[in-house]
Amino acid sequence: MTNHLHLTINPGDNINAIGLLTKRIGGRQTRYINKLEDRTGSLWEGRFKSNPIQANKYLPACCRYVELNPVSAGMVDFPWEYPWSGYGVKTKNRK
Repeated sequence: MTNHLHLTINPGDNINAIGLLTKRIGGRQTRYINKLEDRTGSLWEGRFKSNPIQANKYLPACCRYVELNPVSAGMVDFPWEYPWSGYGVKTKNRK
């Protein structure tokens, strides 16, 4: 997406890990872009939003939304065409 991103993350036992992760990524990304573009200030406007998902009920629908978001936005015709998509990625030990 051009102005936001979606991540579906399992924080494991530490629910605060997601907030710490986004803080670290945001800080590093801001420093990188500011240096690259010779600018200063905040890179992202808003704070991240985090919502717990009941894996058995809502996770499949949430994943569909994330993967189809670039299609809905008219950026690509198919989800696998979006370069940052996880659509179709096969993982080992999938549970």
